[in-house]
Amino acid sequence: MRRGLRIRNIPNFVKTITMKIYRGSFWSGDSVHSFFVSYILGSVFVVLLVRVEIDFSCLKIMGMLLVLYAFPVCLLLFSEFYVIELDDTLVVRNAIFPFWTKKVYFKDIVKISVVYLGGYAVPYMRIIADKKKRTYRYYINRVKRKQLPELVASLRKKGIDVDARGMDMLK
Repeated sequence: MRRGLRIRNIPNFVKTITMKIYRGSFWSGDSVHSFFVSYILGSVFVVLLVRVEIDFSCLKIMGMLLVLYAFPVCLLLFSEFYVIELDDTLVVRNAIFPFWTKKVYFKDIVKISVVYLGGYAVPYMRIIADKKKRTYRYYINRVKRKQLPELVASLRKKGIDVDARGMDMLK
């Protein structure tokens, strides 16, 4: 979806920026479905444990469940990124925490790798920026799988060296 955004920073000056957002709905991700199903089942299990007599061993079990639940939450937070493409900038934003963003100018990008291994694997984007070869890796689970070839084509049209692996599975 193309959107025109008007910025009025300087009086009598209006600039139109084209923006392309590569983002799917929150419920379309694979990790969200497996995450919520496991939490619902785990919550039912905890409620059944609480309804029974609580003793020291039960509290140990509930503590272990809390630790086991913390791991998927961290994985979910690190895999929920989507991509916004502006005229001169590539923005990668987290869907859960929108303040967690990375803004990279196209002129600073050396190379981008977009990798999708197929199946339930989460696609990721590795951005190699400026001459120091700093690498940023983002798991772009929020981008629809059907939009990945379009994203790669759009980045190549901007003149960026894009290494796309696994895109032939999506065509």
